[in-house]
Amino acid sequence: MNGKIASTRGNLIRISRSLLLAQKGHDLLEQKRQILMMELVRHIEEAKVVQKDMAQVFSSAYKALERANISLGIDAVEEVAHAIPEEARFIIRLRSVMGVEVPEVDELEGRLEPSYSFFGTSGALDEAYLAFRQVLHLLSRLAEVETSIYRLAFQIRKTHRRVEPPRLSSGVPQCT
Repeated sequence: MNGKIASTRGNLIRISRSLLLAQKGHDLLEQKRQILMMELVRHIEEAKVVQKDMAQVFSSAYKALERANISLGIDAVEEVAHAIPEEARFIIRLRSVMGVEVPEVDELEGRLEPSYSFFGTSGALDEAYLAFRQVLHLLSRLAEVETSIYRLAFQIRKTHRRVEPPRLSSGVPQCT
């Protein structure tokens, strides 16, 4: 505050009200920051679990693909792979956590029927198909969690800059 405030009762009341309002705002921002931090920690733990699952599923999917390549031949597997549609259908909803939009990704689960003929293929190809469907599901989950982490961290930084002690408290004693 400016050091040249007239020492009147009205100025003291006005500055005291401003100080009280600033302290309430500070407390609310501090609560928001704490809630965002808890949500961020929860998402980070969830990301660790999903990444661990992703590594296991990727490993098993590639092993299944190797088995399919061995049993059918690389050219046959590649030909079947081109027949599988590349699109995946997802529903992305946004939910708000303390004003931060975090995504929720749901995969539209269609029927698990392959788009290739069973004639001339083997069970190893079916296993690879199912394993890579699981990879796709985990990939969408990982994208959801990592996007949430990024958005929450950005908002925490923004809130942290705003959470500073009010500077009005130094002006109150000058008016008394």
